[in-house]
Amino acid sequence: MKKALTLCGGGSLGAYEIGAAGYLHETKAEFDIYTGTSIGATNAVLLSSLPYDRVAELWNEVTLDKVIKNGFLPGAPSKEEWRSKWPKMGSFILSFLHRKFADMSPFADWLKEAIDPEAVVRGPKSVGIVTTSFPVLKEVDIVLNEVQPEDVIPYILASSAAYPIFPAYEYKGNRYIDGGYTNNLPVDLAFALGADEVIAIMLRAIPEVPQHIELLRLPNVKAVIPTHDTGTIFDFSPKTLRENTILGYLDCAKRFGKYWGHAYAFEKDGNIYRHAERFMTYLARETLEEYFAYEEICRFKPYPINRPLDLFLRPMEIVAANLKIDYLRPYAIKEFINILKKTIHTDYYMKKAEAFGKRKSFALGLKDDEVATFLAYAIRVIEHHESDLPLKKTSQVDPLAGVLYWLSRYLHQNGLV
Repeated sequence: MKKALTLCGGGSLGAYEIGAAGYLHETKAEFDIYTGTSIGATNAVLLSSLPYDRVAELWNEVTLDKVIKNGFLPGAPSKEEWRSKWPKMGSFILSFLHRKFADMSPFADWLKEAIDPEAVVRGPKSVGIVTTSFPVLKEVDIVLNEVQPEDVIPYILASSAAYPIFPAYEYKGNRYIDGGYTNNLPVDLAFALGADEVIAIMLRAIPEVPQHIELLRLPNVKAVIPTHDTGTIFDFSPKTLRENTILGYLDCAKRFGKYWGHAYAFEKDGNIYRHAERFMTYLARETLEEYFAYEEICRFKPYPINRPLDLFLRPMEIVAANLKIDYLRPYAIKEFINILKKTIHTDYYMKKAEAFGKRKSFALGLKDDEVATFLAYAIRVIEHHESDLPLKKTSQVDPLAGVLYWLSRYLHQNGLV
């Protein structure tokens, strides 16, 4: 059985792939085949030919200066950032006007320092990368084990030529642009190289949805997909790279069973799982008419749901996101519940809950900024044994309000808060 790791294109978002690969390395997963496009091609070559710890070190050293000459790309920085970037911006603009493209020679130099082409070509791993012929825009697949060592770096650069920011890359009489134009997540290339199973790490880049997304539904393909916004493809700030690396690790760990959860990562707990099963039964008994609406609310696309856990954990995740609770760390579930309760029991939310309770009509759905407030009001009503008729009215027209109401009752009745 041959296993493949397929890596998506997406510039600086490639840090997410390194995080995911970190979890796979932790589990001692081994791959016979690596395929990738653009930054995914670079990561495929690095991971196939170097120890993981060395790859992580190389990514820790990455800055925009190592990708683009003068280390600047237009964006929307703050006034302070404008001041600090002004000298580089001027140099970048002059260079861009002269060349009509950004200068990616620093990236070529970084690749030459990081990669041993001989080890890639002669190595035991099959490595396939994708570029796009220009101007006809036809996919070109390159198997690096079948080329000469001196061809390795040029073909990686051809795969990474993000036109029109970078110029088309010319090599051996041909012109190439970024492989993302034709196949940004080359699962099919992994199968063509003999893979029986594929782990595909997707990035939300350009295009946001890869060209052959249907391949991720195959039974022998397991996809890891970002659960949160990962930013833009040229954000090489240390903070963003670090956060995306952590997110990649956590998302991969959730995908392969180390943690529960979707938007957040939860340590496994058998007692909590039993509570999740009981809560599903509790919901079906108390409010059968709305049960299936609650089930839909708890879906977290594109991943399939595990019903007992999702009906129990997803409402809490939704509230946590509303409260901007940190998602870049794993939680014990009881700890997570207590964090939510502590946050909601602040004077700020208690006052909002009191005002919320004075609304004239509860036969309205929740606005986006009312999710935490509604939960605070529900907790107050339950703890003070007040009438829950207003809560029930809201839950009848808003499934999220309903599942939060019933979850609050269950947690309180079972001593989990």
